[in-house]
Amino acid sequence: RDFKAQAKELCDMIETASSGIGEQLEAFEQKRLEEKTSHIQSLFNDVASNYDLPFITLEKVMNDKWLNKATSDKAIVEEITERFEKAIKDLEVIRKMPSYSFEAEESYKTCLDLNKALEEGEKISEIQQKKNTANADGKKYTISFKCHITIAQAKALKAYCKENGIVIEEI
Repeated sequence: RDFKAQAKELCDMIETASSGIGEQLEAFEQKRLEEKTSHIQSLFNDVASNYDLPFITLEKVMNDKWLNKATSDKAIVEEITERFEKAIKDLEVIRKMPSYSFEAEESYKTCLDLNKALEEGEKISEIQQKKNTANADGKKYTISFKCHITIAQAKALKAYCKENGIVIEEI
């Protein structure tokens, strides 16, 4: 019986000690992660200062593998730089689009994903077109205005109005 009590007491001591060690290890690892994240933010800021893309933040491009001890600063900087360069190319693609480029670019700034941005831009554009179509209720309005134009411009205006079914009356 005495041996059982001693063994239990010894086990309790070991449990208490290992629990304390575990907590210390956890705290140490948490501190290391915070320091590494701060260091990565500094690396990001250095790279970002070379680009005029303020919508790209560390949170949007962060890769958890960067927190590993084995990941070098050089690898992190290269990957961050690649993300900025990719963003430049993606924005070039978006800006060359004939329609909904504004909508797609705004979407891209939030997600940094070209395909998602193009889909979202197209979706927003379609909604806008439906809205414009819905507003074109067929009701005719009378608008009076005076313009100073050349004879050639007047003929072109008359032709445009005729083509589009717009009735012109003298004031």
